[in-house]
Amino acid sequence: MRYILTALVMVTVWLFSSVSAHDSLIVETPWYEELAFSFPVPECYNICGESFDVGDFRLHPALVEVVSQKESSCRWPRVGPRGAVGYAQIRPRFYHGTFNIRDRRENLLAADEILSENIRQFGYCEGVRRYNGSGKDAECYAHDVLAKFEKRINGTMNVVFKCPVDLTYCRQRHRRSN
Repeated sequence: MRYILTALVMVTVWLFSSVSAHDSLIVETPWYEELAFSFPVPECYNICGESFDVGDFRLHPALVEVVSQKESSCRWPRVGPRGAVGYAQIRPRFYHGTFNIRDRRENLLAADEILSENIRQFGYCEGVRRYNGSGKDAECYAHDVLAKFEKRINGTMNVVFKCPVDLTYCRQRHRRSN
C-alpha cells in the first residue's frame, strides 16, 4: 500500500507542478524513474528466458516483460509482418539506438531504452501508446499493457495508470481478434 501511495503522490505533484501547456513535457526531475522503481524489484530479473540485473534497466523490468509478452509472446526469432524484430518487435527502420536489436538480450534492453525515452517525453499512457503506434488500437494496447504491468507489480489493476481510452472499442476489438 505504501508503494501505491508513493506513486500517487509523485504523479499528483508532477501533474500540479508549474509546467504550463506551453512548456516542454520533459521534466528536469526523472519522476518516471522514481515511479517505475517505487515498486519492489528483485535484484535479478528473468524476461523471456534471458537473465538481467535490475541495474540493466531504466524502467521497471516488468514493463519490458509485459511489452515483450504482448508483442511476441516471448518467441525468438520473431519477425513481424512489417519487419519488426525480436521479443519486443522493434522495427530496424525506426530504431537508431545503441543496442543490437537482433541479439536476444539487447532486443529487450532496446525496448527499455525506447519505452523510457517515450515515457520521459510523453508520460506513461502516451509513451506506451507511441511504442505501438497511433490510433484507437494503440490506445487499447497502452491500456492493456499498463493494466497488466500494474497487476504484475502490485496485484491490482487501474490504480495508478488511468489512460484515456474507449473501453467499448477495446472490448469489441478483443472479441474480434479471438
